[in-house]
Amino acid sequence: MTHGEAYVQEKNSMHLENGVWKKEYIPDKPKPMSREDASKYYNTKLHDYWLDMLNKERPKRKKKNSTWIKIRMFGTPQNAKLLGV
Repeated sequence: MTHGEAYVQEKNSMHLENGVWKKEYIPDKPKPMSREDASKYYNTKLHDYWLDMLNKERPKRKKKNSTWIKIRMFGTPQNAKLLGV
């Protein structure tokens, strides 16, 4: 976790309790990174995220019932047979 991520986590944990703002304190916050280190960290994080997204299986589409398609296109399956489909 970086210093910025810890800050955002603290900020997102803020809530109002009996009229007083409370938040979750993170006692061992990391020190801010140098620009170069942060660039490497976030590039790696983004790269891993996209690899994970690409490796997930995509949901497969269900094939439509061919009879239903013929009814939609030709009115009845018999009409489709008459037309040679």
